[in-house]
Amino acid sequence: MPPVIIDVNTCFGFLPHKRADMSLERLTQWIEGRGIVQALTISTQGIFEDCSAGNRLTASVCSQNSRFVPVGTLDPRKLTNPQAEIDRCRQEGIRFFKFYPDLQGWPLESPVFEAALEGLAARKNPIIISATAPGMVSRMRPKLSDYPGPVILSSGGMDSFAEILWAARDLPHVSIDIHRLTAPDALLNACGVLGAGRVLFGSGAPESTLLGAMLSVYRTGLSEEDRNAVLNGNALRLLEGN
Repeated sequence: MPPVIIDVNTCFGFLPHKRADMSLERLTQWIEGRGIVQALTISTQGIFEDCSAGNRLTASVCSQNSRFVPVGTLDPRKLTNPQAEIDRCRQEGIRFFKFYPDLQGWPLESPVFEAALEGLAARKNPIIISATAPGMVSRMRPKLSDYPGPVILSSGGMDSFAEILWAARDLPHVSIDIHRLTAPDALLNACGVLGAGRVLFGSGAPESTLLGAMLSVYRTGLSEEDRNAVLNGNALRLLEGN
């Protein structure tokens, strides 16, 4: 019987820095072929072009496929009224929001970012942050510690792995996803520092392979209980709470 998996890190669209098939069709085939029961996903148009247009596209796509859970994004470089975009996203069924300071190059001290966090905090919306460069999570930690809802940090590879773990260690509402945790024992170390209840399956598909993320879970030596928590249980709690 195939494992039950909820993927918290997928996207569709295009990548300006890389030639890759990032189409919705490919993503759909991948998750259906690998038994992904639900996948949090986001349009890359919202990341690299226009966040409002991307959020509309994400909401529309997810309304047509029950496997997809929409993730909105808020770009502090382009939003003059973040609260209006938050309210519109909520009306379209978006409950998760992701920030990309690393890809978009805006400062973590941005007052627009702070305003967006305040708007999301009012309803404790889960937030996901792609802050993969060394030093970013440490600078952001005071904001994370005060946020009243769930926070997921997208792991950015081994250069910032230890920093992300220790920044999140004493913040029980902060979890990480396993995207790019490819080094031997990385997942086991993450579960050792944070506990398996704060580690989520995230593949980065279709840019990255679902199979690679799945193998990293099954080759780690986690107990069946911890493995199931990573693959689906932790994400299911987030979904049920929102």
